[in-house]
Amino acid sequence: IATNQSGVGRGLFDIETMNAVNKKMLDLLNQLGGHIDAIFYCPHTKEMNCKCRKPKSGMLEEISARFNTNLKNIPAIGDAPRDLEAYNTVGAQPILVKTGKGEETFTSKAYPKNTWIFNNLSEAVDKILK
Repeated sequence: IATNQSGVGRGLFDIETMNAVNKKMLDLLNQLGGHIDAIFYCPHTKEMNCKCRKPKSGMLEEISARFNTNLKNIPAIGDAPRDLEAYNTVGAQPILVKTGKGEETFTSKAYPKNTWIFNNLSEAVDKILK
């Protein structure tokens, strides 16, 4: 999972709170037989101009290096233009879900031309697994 967590940078919550939320998510997923290998996050605000904050590709490049894999054509799901732009930059397959900010992103057409579009995460996962 690669996510922007600028709430940490803006002081809306601390890293301990973010870690507790992520632990709960991982525990619930584990109970269902799921597994996430790693969670990558950018705690910076836009003003910090870091290289890991999407739409920049630094965090995705770190994922590629950590797992020694090319991200070309790897499915990557997001609901915001900056997510989809970052995925496209590294050659991943951008996938827009219309939940969260996704409907606004869809309506504005602020996504790469090669983006797959689904109503929700479940539809996206069904397509990926086929």
